[in-house]
Amino acid sequence: MTIKLEQDERFVTAVRAHSPAMFRAAWSLLRNNADAEDAVSTAIVNCYQGLHRIRSWDAIRAYLIRATVNAGYDMLRRGQREYAAQDMEAFQPETPREETPVWAYLTGLPPKSRLIMQLRYGEDMPVKEIARILRLPRGSVSVTISRTLKLLKQQLEQEEAAHA
Repeated sequence: MTIKLEQDERFVTAVRAHSPAMFRAAWSLLRNNADAEDAVSTAIVNCYQGLHRIRSWDAIRAYLIRATVNAGYDMLRRGQREYAAQDMEAFQPETPREETPVWAYLTGLPPKSRLIMQLRYGEDMPVKEIARILRLPRGSVSVTISRTLKLLKQQLEQEEAAHA
């Protein structure tokens, strides 16, 4: 098998393995299935065209997610709107959303915070990898996570107090 065919096979395998994470990252920014799918498709095409630039296949997950995030941000810059959370039908969490009240709070976060929380807790990525993918200082990612968790805790406590 030629080097190009091996590389293509490896790329297809990587895309199949990481496309759910790519979709979730795009959706956390765009909050719309169709736009998230477009961002993933754009990212796949861009990554394939730049396949010769991949230095390490160990980092392919980060490379694909970064390309997806870039495509999502491009769509936001072009004025794509955000849509309601119920539009996320392609990704169904293991627990129904109705049973996870935190879901409603996460959808109200700014896109960057949603994305960071999705990568940290939805994709179980370490802070260091998130910082590398988003090209942010590690401290900024940690602070965003900390502030968002504090905000979510306050919102849950307020709701709990209102129902008491």
